Amino acid sequence: EIDGLLESSLEQKKKDSGKTTGGSIGTTRKGIGPTYASKMYRNGIRMGDLKDFDSFKERYLQVGRSGHDDTIFLFSFVCFSVLDHTTSLFYFLKKKICCWFFFLYLVERNQKSFGFEYNPKEELARFESYRNVLLPMIDDTILYVNESLKDGKRVLLEGANAALLDIDFGTYPMVTASTTTHGGVSTGMGLLVICFVLTASPHVNTRIGVVKAYTTRVGHGPFPTELKDAIGEHLCSVGHEYGTTTGRKRRTGWIDIPLLHYSHLINCYSSINITKLDVLTGLNEIKIGKAYILDGKRLRPGAMPSLMTDLAKVEVGTERV
Repeated sequence: EIDGLLESSLEQKKKDSGKTTGGSIGTTRKGIGPTYASKMYRNGIRMGDLKDFDSFKERYLQVGRSGHDDTIFLFSFVCFSVLDHTTSLFYFLKKKICCWFFFLYLVERNQKSFGFEYNPKEELARFESYRNVLLPMIDDTILYVNESLKDGKRVLLEGANAALLDIDFGTYPMVTASTTTHGGVSTGMGLLVICFVLTASPHVNTRIGVVKAYTTRVGHGPFPTELKDAIGEHLCSVGHEYGTTTGRKRRTGWIDIPLLHYSHLINCYSSINITKLDVLTGLNEIKIGKAYILDGKRLRPGAMPSLMTDLAKVEVGTERV
């Protein structure tokens, strides 16, 4: 499904950011967390409601009248596949490309950043105009993808966030709100995913882990192999390591083998694709993080401290390569 956040909720949540965790966790402040929170509250408005705009309007106004500070105006709808539509908004989705987890902000950015104003009637009018564009593009993508696989077609899925940002298996609470590991294929696409080591999955037969030749992190959170020196600056500048959404400078460090062991344990990779090897060109020495040592004890391969206070104090055994 696809979750969308209304402008009014986004602005409110920017003000509330960090209250529940006691401080900022380094998010992009684009409303992703609040969107998922509304999904769990089960008070979201689904895109399918646009088919009956009278019902949509009633539910929309009902949510708006709730007066609950944590109420999010949410569109959570079955994702669509665009077949032959070539409108500018969905140009890159044309010709049977299936889109999942496409976070669509259905309203333009508020021009009155200071002194936010919200008019339900104006927003409803905008949504009604969007309705005419979106309705032809809504499809049962679960059925579409599964039938495509049944017909022998191949489907390529690409994850956007790193494994350690996974809501369940990542460096909680410094994580995103969704499942970024292989389980997201099941929860997001409705496909059966079974580790190929245990049994052959009828749907997923190749699982590629994409790994940089060094490690990066944007935002807050523990980073065992982080380099806060000239080498770290080299990796950042040569690798153009700046956040896609916010433009923030990414933190950089040596490649982290214990982290990769943990990620493989969860995702069960069939192979690994190493990227950005060229960024290491020019360095006098290259190291790899080989093992985690916590309180004088070497952690087993695949082990990852569950407490961020523990991960923050691990020592890393390194090796020159």
